[in-house]
Amino acid sequence: MIRGNKRMMAQKVEAKMHCSLHNRFDFEVIDSITGEIKQKAQAENIILNQLWARLLGPNTYFNYIFYGTGSGTPAATDTQLFTHLGYKAVTTPTYDYHWDEGYISLRRQCQLSETEHVGSTLSEVGIGWGTSTSNLVTHAMLKDMNGNPITIEKTATDLINIFATVFVHWDVDGYDGGSIKIYHSNWNRFILDYLLPGSSSPRLLVADYLCGGICAVYTGTYHTLNGYYFDSTATASYSVANKQITINAVRVPVASGNISNGIGSILLGHGYGATNAGIILKVGGSWYPGTSITGEAIGTGDGVTTNFKTKFSFLTGSPKIYVDGIEQMTGVSVDLDVPVDVDQMGAFFELLPLLSDTAKNNPIMDGTPDDENKASVYYNPYWQYGIKSEYSSTIDVYVSDDLETWTQVNGDIAVENRYKKYWKLVGNDSYYSHCYDFRAADLTGYNIHFDTPPAVGAVITADYTTKTIAKDVNHVFDFSLTITLAEKTT
Repeated sequence: MIRGNKRMMAQKVEAKMHCSLHNRFDFEVIDSITGEIKQKAQAENIILNQLWARLLGPNTYFNYIFYGTGSGTPAATDTQLFTHLGYKAVTTPTYDYHWDEGYISLRRQCQLSETEHVGSTLSEVGIGWGTSTSNLVTHAMLKDMNGNPITIEKTATDLINIFATVFVHWDVDGYDGGSIKIYHSNWNRFILDYLLPGSSSPRLLVADYLCGGICAVYTGTYHTLNGYYFDSTATASYSVANKQITINAVRVPVASGNISNGIGSILLGHGYGATNAGIILKVGGSWYPGTSITGEAIGTGDGVTTNFKTKFSFLTGSPKIYVDGIEQMTGVSVDLDVPVDVDQMGAFFELLPLLSDTAKNNPIMDGTPDDENKASVYYNPYWQYGIKSEYSSTIDVYVSDDLETWTQVNGDIAVENRYKKYWKLVGNDSYYSHCYDFRAADLTGYNIHFDTPPAVGAVITADYTTKTIAKDVNHVFDFSLTITLAEKTT
């Protein structure tokens, strides 16, 4: 709680998210003479305790594919195959992105030649972090397409391709606020390339920067919306026992992060600003419902003015307005869940994960308005208040209500196009394009309205809850994010 403008202890904001992992193997047995696929098999792994120890070391774990000839039921305590036959180094990784469904995968493979292991019967497989037989981190038995146990008899004419795919899943929230999201960006390596080590030297999970802004204005291309940011370095600690990663930011001091509307999002990633974020935590929902303000000085009556505003935006619940210390039960209304800064509406837009697979794998693009691969698409949660004008640099702006029919709107926006829900930015500069100063059509910049003006000299105060982190010059700000890992079993 913040009481008036009095100094208080640090605001502590703690966020939590969950990621789950699983691993699948696919086998192709190819007749080297005819080129035909003569047999297929697959294997769904269990994750071994050693994977968590490696991942939270932190160290790599996806470097080799082990294969064997044994039998049994894999257990998390396994450290090697039942009967180890051999191993192969894996190839260059291939990523597959499914941002809207909440998962990403990395596939690597190896191949057994005709002359290798002739006469052996393959029955088990796993991922290994090193070349020792005890370096196993996943373990699975081969099965057919119906889930029945199967073996592969290796002959002198067989080429066997073994594909190992690791999946990382995360929760996907709607666009109703309070969500924690991983977005498409080269900078998603902040979390995903750590959980899916695609090289022998992955980027360790340390956030170079903690950034704060009004809302989720980040985009995975260089077609961006402006927002307000502070920065603070962050470091990670690891717990194998709890399967957790905790990211703690350096305290944001009294002079930083003092955004007029309140902090509406936290961005974690490498580099300054929203374009470098990997995780965006939007304030106002279950993980951080908001800040309670008590006794905020709103203004002084002059006998004429009827409209006033709170310091922070996005009020929720039942605000209380006082005149000379007396709560006003009638004659005053308060607008809930609206921005106060009406000249920066673009900062409240929410990026939609609507890009194609091509765009997701190559975030930096430009292009035409009808090509989703080459544009950034946003939802305006305050569309009912309209946007009357915008100012942009080397960018074209398009609007839609159905994500199919788009109308270009640059500069002053005609009345019929002001109340569109979706906004598409198309950069026409190869390096950097941005949009800012989206001005609201129907918001006044005030959220407290008296029926009659308070008397001259009357002191107006308010108690309210803002769906933001209410950071100001009288308060410091501490932030932490705990990521809990688990094996995905369903």
